[in-house]
Amino acid sequence: MLSWIVGAAANVAVMAFQVVFLANLFNPSYESKDWHIWLIMEGILIINCLMNVFGTRLLPMIDAAEFWWFLGSFFIVSITAVAAANTHQPAKFVFATFINQTGWKNPFVVFMDGNFVALDSISHLSEEMSNPSRTVPRAMLMTIGIGALTDLIVCICLMFSVGEDKQAFFDSGAPYLTIMLTSTGSKAAVACISTMQLMNNFNSTTSVIQVGSRIIWSFARDGGFIFPKTFSKVNKSLACPVPAVIMAWAISALVAILYLASTTAFNALMSCLVILAYFAYAVPIICLLLRGRTMDREGTFKLGKAGWTINILALCFMSFLTVFFCFPVYLPATKDNMNYACVVTAGLMLIAYLLWIFVGKKSFKGPSLTGIAVDEIARAQEKDV
Repeated sequence: MLSWIVGAAANVAVMAFQVVFLANLFNPSYESKDWHIWLIMEGILIINCLMNVFGTRLLPMIDAAEFWWFLGSFFIVSITAVAAANTHQPAKFVFATFINQTGWKNPFVVFMDGNFVALDSISHLSEEMSNPSRTVPRAMLMTIGIGALTDLIVCICLMFSVGEDKQAFFDSGAPYLTIMLTSTGSKAAVACISTMQLMNNFNSTTSVIQVGSRIIWSFARDGGFIFPKTFSKVNKSLACPVPAVIMAWAISALVAILYLASTTAFNALMSCLVILAYFAYAVPIICLLLRGRTMDREGTFKLGKAGWTINILALCFMSFLTVFFCFPVYLPATKDNMNYACVVTAGLMLIAYLLWIFVGKKSFKGPSLTGIAVDEIARAQEKDV
């Protein structure tokens, strides 16, 4: 839950930096302040919250439109970068040249720090869709396939289009926008392409808030969250767990305030995002293995004996990567760039443990296979869509 809600703050931070980059592009005399970035972050979060509260019935259609918007953005960025560039880098630069400015002598460390994608998002909406046992695994596999293919192609196109001044590419803070500016020579073109990416990130943040709210709602419904009666309520007219959405937004907004207070504290919380997610992934896998991979009811996708191998490899992979996510991004490490992920994670785990001892242990009953609230949301959305 914390991983997803913190992820919303991370998303809006990326968007805020992009907006500031555009402001500097069109007004070179503009000097951004931390509170400028914070205001942009909070403004985006408020809009995302309102969309989740009042636009629940529209979200499936918005997500469908976003898929085609994403594909359109992919083709536009890829084609424009290559076609508009005056010069192109040789294949050796794209596929065989590694430029490491992190201070780590071994590029393997840098590579491993990028190995994470939030594949579980669709699973948190499974109670609101028809035939989730088939739809959820299919959506996860499609996410991997489409994401890997489009990401690889657009990265190759952008790398071929890096201009002669490679250092400007690394120092800009917004590499792909710098490439587009160098290729097209047009600020307007960069603004249009940036808007496409901002829309993708905006919709992503809306989905992150939605997923975070559903985790809070389901946890409260099972008696594992504070004030379970309040946060398990579903507004029938809006077909939305409004208190849970507001809580997800509030936590994200509080995390965003950290950026205003201390960028070091904000980055420390961002750095533990992946570790928290891996903990959440590992627990059900471990429980499944302890049960001998036996289920009360078989799902649509049966892995058979291969399931044991896949589950064990997944645990080993996550354990291995967790170590890398505790390393500082840059060397030499200082108090400002140090990675405090292990400290923050330990603190959050302690808080979670205390909440379980004093709250959850007394009220948590476990998930229910049926529920009026689940049926209400599913029927309302299927009716409108």
